[in-house]
Parts: sequence; structure tokens; C-alpha cells
Amino acid sequence: MKYTLLLLASFTGLAHSATTFIDADFEAPHVLNTAPATGSGIGLVSTIDGGSPLIVTGEPASGNALSLQTGDAVIFEVGQRFSSYEISYDLTFMNFEGTASEFTFFIDTPIIRRVDIGSSETQIFIPGSSRNAELLILDDTNYSILHEVDTAADTWEISVNGSLLYSGQIGADGVEMIRFYNIGSAGAEVKLDNLLLTGNAIPEPNTSILLFVASIGLWKRKR
Repeated sequence: MKYTLLLLASFTGLAHSATTFIDADFEAPHVLNTAPATGSGIGLVSTIDGGSPLIVTGEPASGNALSLQTGDAVIFEVGQRFSSYEISYDLTFMNFEGTASEFTFFIDTPIIRRVDIGSSETQIFIPGSSRNAELLILDDTNYSILHEVDTAADTWEISVNGSLLYSGQIGADGVEMIRFYNIGSAGAEVKLDNLLLTGNAIPEPNTSILLFVASIGLWKRKR
């Protein structure tokens, strides 16, 4: 019995451990009415990939947000593979309603998965297939979006304002970067805020635990 208890205690430490890769609320070091700060910090934009994104007052006006006008694009690099991820952010749309505008979120694994959000329809794309989702965009409305990606279980769930929008396969073993592109009509604007990306992993058993398990097996054989 004591060996069983020791073994269980040893494996208790193999729980999921979360790592924060991105935590961007677009406050300092970002500066209002200027381009977002770029670099490798968890609160920074990795790369401006198009246009002239700008730090603006958020919606509601309680802090900063990142404004993405038509043609603007930003990249946030992850650079480490884990077994599961949570990606959350807030979006507010202006001049989208009633147009053919689209705002696209990419997950690069490195094979691309993407979500096209539009005023008339929203589509989720994975390699080899696509699916429509019941999300129609209204102007001046905040949308809190959560992606739960489990590469070990091969699942990808998307929730909007707490309601499940999509559930399907992800078909990937990790996330390398995420990207946001505004490919809307002239005048279309999206404000991005409160971007958070965390990764979870189950650590490999360390050598001492493996040796302990082996010794238990030998002890049983000797009996």
C-alpha cells in the first residue's frame, strides 16, 4: 500500500501547467494615437503585416484598443507547441453592418485555419473544408470571442459572448502564430482588445519517477 501511495503522490505533479504567450490590453508601452509597440514581449504586437494599425480609445471608453482599418493586419507569434491553448479577445465593429466587409482571424499551425467574420455570414475554414456559423455582425457591439484548441484531443471550439459558435476538429499539433486582418470595405474598422493566449502542457515524467516505477516492478517480481 505504501508503494501505491508514493506512486500516486509522485504523479500528482504531472498536472497541466499554463504558460501565457500573449497578454495584450494595448495599454503602456503602447501610446495612444500611435502605431502599436512591436517586439517579442507578451503585451506587444510581433509584426505589423499591412496597413497602419493605430492605438485608440477602446469600446466602451475605458482604456486603449488596437484599431484595424481596411487593409490593416497584425501578427502575434507563439513559437512553442503545447497540447492545448486558449485564445480570447474582444472585437468591436464599425461600418461593417450591411456591407460585404470581412474580418479574418488566422491560426497558423503552420497550416492555416481561419475564421472569416462578416456582416452577412461567418465561416470557419480548416484544410479541406469550411463551415458556416450563425454569427452576424452588428456595428458598435462588443463581441467577446474564445477559442479553445486541444491538439491532443483534436478539437477546436469557438464561443462568442459565452455561447458556443463552432465545435470541430483542429487537425494540428500546435499553434505557431495568430493573425488578425481587416479586409473590409473602405471605412470599415475593427477595435481589438484584451487579447490573451495561454498554452497548457502535461510535463513528461522525470527520470526519478521512471526509475521508481521500474523499481516497483522489480520488487513485485522478487516477491
